[in-house]
Amino acid sequence: MWCIEIVIQERILGGVLELDKRYQVYFTENRVIVVKTSMLAFTTLNMLGEACKGVLRENYLEKSFPPDARMKIFENIEKKKKFEAYRDQVSIIELRKPHMGLIRSKKGYIRIVRSDGKEIKIGFMREDLFDEFATLIYRFKPEALRIVS
Repeated sequence: MWCIEIVIQERILGGVLELDKRYQVYFTENRVIVVKTSMLAFTTLNMLGEACKGVLRENYLEKSFPPDARMKIFENIEKKKKFEAYRDQVSIIELRKPHMGLIRSKKGYIRIVRSDGKEIKIGFMREDLFDEFATLIYRFKPEALRIVS
């Protein structure tokens, strides 16, 4: 239960909740958290992704959900997390914009690398998510951002 209390004390800066293979990425003041959601459509985190149209903005949870519902969301984030890194553990966050072409399209991705070498890479096709990620990364740890073509 102690990890849930830590999350509640953190302020969520935002998140991108509509990525390949059901991944969601949350940025808090202290860490970046990657979760993998269930295939079932009516789970708490999937419904959150639908409600905010794939992009979680700062203060959305506080404005849209009562405290008990926020607690359930935080519990689900903690339970479903596949990767996390505290700000001081993050060495690089690499970001590539997707390109939609007539003949061939190229996926964008976010790649998060910790100082211990552990990393995760997640693809996405929505071009607008690139700007959302860039803004969140800049707020979280601007010196870690690497944009690749």
